[in-house]
Amino acid sequence: MTCARHEHRSSTPARRSGVIGIAIALTASLWCISPSAARADTIGVPLRLGVTGGFHVTSGDIDLMSPRLASHRPSSGPMAGLRVGVRAARILEFELNAGAVFASSDVGGVTLLPITGDVVLRPFPGDVIPTVSVGGGVMLSLPETGNADADVVIRTTLGVEFGLTPLVALRIEAGLLLGDAVDGALALSPVITAGIDFLFWRESTTLTRPEQPEQPEAAPVAAPERSAGDDGDGLTFPSDRCPNHAGAEASFGCPDSDGDGVIDVVDQCPTRAGTPRTEGCPDADRDGVDDRYDACIGETGRVERHGCPR
Repeated sequence: MTCARHEHRSSTPARRSGVIGIAIALTASLWCISPSAARADTIGVPLRLGVTGGFHVTSGDIDLMSPRLASHRPSSGPMAGLRVGVRAARILEFELNAGAVFASSDVGGVTLLPITGDVVLRPFPGDVIPTVSVGGGVMLSLPETGNADADVVIRTTLGVEFGLTPLVALRIEAGLLLGDAVDGALALSPVITAGIDFLFWRESTTLTRPEQPEQPEAAPVAAPERSAGDDGDGLTFPSDRCPNHAGAEASFGCPDSDGDGVIDVVDQCPTRAGTPRTEGCPDADRDGVDDRYDACIGETGRVERHGCPR
């Protein structure tokens, strides 16, 4: 009697809620591929693709079986999935997640297909980033015996993301899938996953260069002739442009502490050898972008792309 009552209750509402869940997931996916999602604070396409694997602890009270028989209730099982995400802001992304849970029942195998559109928050920058997500969608049940069923689910997770390279990240998450229950208010199914994400963008460098002093003109200084030895560098006026500070003849008698050919008075990095093109600061890849502002040190790039090749 109890089983028959649950079967009749779930047939129409479950399918209607399944349609609503699919609509939510499709809306999220269309937003993700929209050109309007591009951001000015990134270089490249603000898109991520990921693969995941983990384990789904299926609630014993989950309302996903048709007919409503205890023998048809799915077990817990391993799961695999794919995700696509679009970066909307530095701390905000929208993701579409699709997975498959390989479960079983007393009468055969059952495949559960959760599909959700999620909002993901990454509140802190760095190589190790905590993540929080919440979203909604649909859970499909495809049993070997019996009818397919569907229901709306809510998905929420907490996780941490490790930056392996600028374009690859490891993400570990623990969360819950909340759906309709047979007897209770909600069926809670814990989920643990780990995955690799491939990023198609990198952070742009938004630092602003400080205003640079103008290079002093090499006009002769109207001053009485000085004798050699005033500052101990052996040069005399007008060859000595800095008569009170010892320097080499190559730098017109002015100090050049790092020996890079840019005198200290205009050298923005007086203790580190650089190039005249970068105001005396280091430029390891010789692309004309000061290492302090180069987002791709070691790769020859372009000034308008913050030292990155593309």
